[in-house]
Amino acid sequence: MTKTIKNKLSTRNKTLRASNKYASIKLTIKKNKLSYKAKLKNCKKVSAVHIHQNKNGQPGPILSWVASSDQWNSGVLQNKRGTNKPCCANEIKCSLVAPKGTRKVKSNISINGSNKIKKQKGCKGTKPGLFLVIHGKNFQFKKKNKTLSKGKPGLNIIKINKFI
Repeated sequence: MTKTIKNKLSTRNKTLRASNKYASIKLTIKKNKLSYKAKLKNCKKVSAVHIHQNKNGQPGPILSWVASSDQWNSGVLQNKRGTNKPCCANEIKCSLVAPKGTRKVKSNISINGSNKIKKQKGCKGTKPGLFLVIHGKNFQFKKKNKTLSKGKPGLNIIKINKFI
């Protein structure tokens, strides 16, 4: 009887929420799948919206892209290569570039999305907890003419909220 109860509990969905002045997200977790409903607002200064794994109380690897920008996708230069390697699922090239089909950051839009989390080295999935991370536009990236933009290497995090 105990095994039956445990099996029923493990198949239940877990719903979490996070919100700030840039975005609000309702997230449903079932096994290794994340499904979310996001509302973006006031995104004039935002370059990317991600769901990150909790890594010792700080944002760890990216578990899901919610929205991205052309600047973000042109290549965020990091202080140390691979510092925040995402937990990639079906992407051919695992990088900080959003997967094909990721919505562009815009104010006053709703986004529904889902993805599977692939278990891999350094990716603990949702167990340690999750953060909603908003990235600003003050980071260095490669422009279309292959020159570097102003700004400094790094991820320019402007807001972090824990999913509860």
